[in-house]
Amino acid sequence: WQLGMASLRASSTGKGVSRAVFDGVCVAFVGLTGFECSPSYINQVKPGEFPKALRNLHIIVLLTEAPLMLLVLALVPMDAILGGSNVLALLGQVAGRGAWLKLFVVVDACLVLCGGIITGIVAFCGLVDTLCDDRVVPRALQRRLPKTGATYPSIALFLALTLIMSATCSFSLTTLSSVFSVSFL
Repeated sequence: WQLGMASLRASSTGKGVSRAVFDGVCVAFVGLTGFECSPSYINQVKPGEFPKALRNLHIIVLLTEAPLMLLVLALVPMDAILGGSNVLALLGQVAGRGAWLKLFVVVDACLVLCGGIITGIVAFCGLVDTLCDDRVVPRALQRRLPKTGATYPSIALFLALTLIMSATCSFSLTTLSSVFSVSFL
């Protein structure tokens, strides 16, 4: 690890740049791990189509993340990258020559996070429905609201489990993000 970080800090060398681009693409592939195991999505895809969808996602990651890492290395100082700050927001600030692009990146990141939370709720509700159909958990969790058809007990259970997990971490964002990272790995 120390040798890898030393070569990354020497980003002016070809080896350092190659290592940084490689690490950035690897981190991007970690973002795909939740997609292929989503039971709600897999059940709705036609047979034989899921491998094509995964292939397309992997191609998109390869084509977008390598140039993005080169942009980060070219525009953002290495100390700022390794400092643990929001690297994309820093890239937006430097590339946009002001705060407007940084603000756009931060708002976009918040919207993506909200989409991820909604996706998590939908996947959890699908999982609870499947468990109810298999009679693993009580069918009371499948009750639906009359107007929207939303399964409110499973949504409430998701909220309760999320609050319990947050409370056990003393609502520390650093600890929660570490738990989230470890759960992916």
